[in-house]
Amino acid sequence: MTHYPTDNSAVSETAWESVMFAAVNAGLEQGIFGRCPQDVGSMSRRDPTTNVHPEYHALYSFQHAGRNFKARVRTHFGGAELRIDVWVLREGAPAGKETGLGWQLKDGFDVIASGWLERENDFYLHGQCSPRELRARRYLRPILKSCSVRIPHFHVRLPVGCSMSRREYA
Repeated sequence: MTHYPTDNSAVSETAWESVMFAAVNAGLEQGIFGRCPQDVGSMSRRDPTTNVHPEYHALYSFQHAGRNFKARVRTHFGGAELRIDVWVLREGAPAGKETGLGWQLKDGFDVIASGWLERENDFYLHGQCSPRELRARRYLRPILKSCSVRIPHFHVRLPVGCSMSRREYA
C-alpha cells in the first residue's frame, strides 16, 4: 500500500469527487463518522448480535451545488472502510426512496454516486472507476464539477489509467 503524507489538502477536480468530498465533509462536520476506524460517531449498530466486526450505518443530509443531497454510510472491515452512497431525488419523486444496487436515474433520481472511504492506513477516498460511481442528469454534471470542494489532510486514489481521473496523488 502506498502511504501519502497527510499534510496536504485534496481539491475536487471531477463531478464524482465534488459530490463525494461534500458527502465526506458533511459526515465529518455532523459527527456521523470520524477519521479513524474506531470512530463511529453517531452511526447506529446494524446487528447487535454479532461481535466480530460489528457494522454501523447512518443516513444524513447535506447541501451541495444548490441541491439537497442524502447519504447513507456503512462500516466495513471493522470500520476500516466506509461505503458512502449519495443521491438527490428528482423533484416530485417519493420522499422515502433510497438508492440501491441497480437503481437508475430513471427511477426518480437526479444524482447517484458512491465510493469507499479508507480510514485504517491513511484517510482517503477511492473508487473502482466504474461508470456506476456517478450518474447524474446531463445538465447537472458541469454544475457539480464546477463546485470545488476541499478536504484538509485527505487523498483520492483511483486506479491508474482510470478515465474518471488520471490522478493518484497526495
